[in-house]
Amino acid sequence: MNDAQSMAWYKQFWPWFIVVLLGAAVTASLVTVWIAFAAAPERVDGAGLLAVPVEISANQEILTFDLGLAPPGESWPEHLRVTLVSRPDGRTQQMRAERIDERRYKTPVKVLEPGAHEVMLQAETLTLRGSWAYPAPVWKLERDE
Repeated sequence: MNDAQSMAWYKQFWPWFIVVLLGAAVTASLVTVWIAFAAAPERVDGAGLLAVPVEISANQEILTFDLGLAPPGESWPEHLRVTLVSRPDGRTQQMRAERIDERRYKTPVKVLEPGAHEVMLQAETLTLRGSWAYPAPVWKLERDE
């Protein structure tokens, strides 16, 4: 028998090399997780904004939007005044939206040009305002207090 065959496994190089390699991989992954949690960015998606899905009918005459479920203890009003202001030229459209179920509204709309619009939804006790980049399918609104 030569020396390599007679030595115990823990006295050989390769088992320890593999153990150290695996340990380094585990340590590096734990450090990566720690860095990810320690340096997590603030939310940049508009935290606190209400994302309102919007649909326009195929002939572009009916605008439908979904406010989602009302806050606890409240309900959405039956009618909303909808104001759309085109940012480039300042053209204003005012419409009256009718509630069609507990969360969705629809209103007739004039032809909309693609581009940025200011959006305001108003009722007696509610005002939501924000922006819309038409034809994007979502309004980003915040509640006025």
